Amino acid sequence: MRTDKEIIETIAKLESKLANPRMAIPENASIMEGYQKAIEILKNKTGNISNAKLEALSSVQSRAIAALTIDFINGECPQYVLLDVPIK
Repeated sequence: MRTDKEIIETIAKLESKLANPRMAIPENASIMEGYQKAIEILKNKTGNISNAKLEALSSVQSRAIAALTIDFINGECPQYVLLDVPIK
């Protein structure tokens, strides 16, 4: 399980990525949706995929980002993998 400091730092980095003006273009909608869900997951410290309600997400990419977030919380995924989804 990640520390509160690691979770807070990751939320701040995700929020910074969401503030990127390129995130508003339609091609990045899945990334935006995934990162928004990632922030929700991090704030709730959801470490179980069945509790994350990923079925509400509209694309495979957004669900994959959310699943990576759960792996991150559980210490199974490094932060850079979650943060380095390329923005178009």
